Amino acid sequence: MTLLVDIGNTRMKWAALTADGFEKLGNCAHGGALDPVFWGKFPYTDPVERIVIGSVLGMENEDLIARGLVMQTGVTAEFVHSLAQGH
Repeated sequence: MTLLVDIGNTRMKWAALTADGFEKLGNCAHGGALDPVFWGKFPYTDPVERIVIGSVLGMENEDLIARGLVMQTGVTAEFVHSLAQGH
C-alpha cells in the first residue's frame, strides 16, 4: 500500500491507497509531537511500500518525521512541496 500523509501545524490526516482505492482514513492532533515515538503509534500494520507526505511544518522537520516512519515501516518517506506564490 501507499501511505499518504498531510501534516498541518497541529493536526495530521492520512489514508492508505491500495488497489481497491482509499482505505483506513484517519486524522489526529499531533501538537508538535513529531519525535519518532509518536510515529510508533501510527495505525498501520499492513506492509507499506511507499510513503508520500505533504507538510506545512517546513523542511527542517522532514528528517525527524522520516526517521520515525523508517523505524516503524522500513520505508523512506517522499516529501512533496508546493511553491510559495504571492498574488
